[in-house]
Amino acid sequence: MKSLSGSLAFAVAGAVVLPLSAAEIEGTVLPFKSVTISSPVEEIIAEIPVEEGDAIEKGAVLAELRSEQETLELQRYGKLIERAKFEADAARRLFENGSGTESEAIESRTELERLESEMALVELRLREKTIRSPISGIVVDKLLEAGESVERIEDMFEVVDIEKVFVRFYLDARYLKSLTLKQDLPVRIELLGDAPVTASVDFIDSRIDPASGLVEVKLLAENSDQRIKAGMRAYLELPDLAGAK
Repeated sequence: MKSLSGSLAFAVAGAVVLPLSAAEIEGTVLPFKSVTISSPVEEIIAEIPVEEGDAIEKGAVLAELRSEQETLELQRYGKLIERAKFEADAARRLFENGSGTESEAIESRTELERLESEMALVELRLREKTIRSPISGIVVDKLLEAGESVERIEDMFEVVDIEKVFVRFYLDARYLKSLTLKQDLPVRIELLGDAPVTASVDFIDSRIDPASGLVEVKLLAENSDQRIKAGMRAYLELPDLAGAK
């Protein structure tokens, strides 16, 4: 994790905080959520049904990895378990009517449970061959294609949620006395004209950078029409601090 002082120094150097007028401070729009999705296993990619820019729901399939081996194993275990259930039931009935021993009944039941446990592991391996999105959002990066191999925990996709957006500002710490959580403030988005959007204070960092005297503040804005994009510049009007002590 980057240090606070490093982040704030970058903010100043990158002109994230620039007084464009006596009361306007520049910030940056961030996605509400951003998730990098990796593969839990090493395998060949069989299919990728999504493209960059696609809107997806939570749980949507992003990729299918080759799974022929697991499919065949499940079929085999299905037949073995069917037979084991028959034998376990038969051994139980024989024990109950005195024609069989308790140890034989227990042994048959134990074998059935062993096969069921092994089948559950194969089912888990099969589920890992389907890569799903943990959030609803937009696919912004597709890093591999069908036919390519993917390593374990290798990045495959990036998905962002911009139904809401954060707007991050680095403010002079003297503004803290006038800010409270959930406070509504007007924010102007540069590429969307002069009409401001309403954003509420969602996060005020408990740390102040000693070198710059700046503190990170994040505002949260609704964005159901997704007009506001991550990376846009935003401007916040605050009272002029000229002459403030």
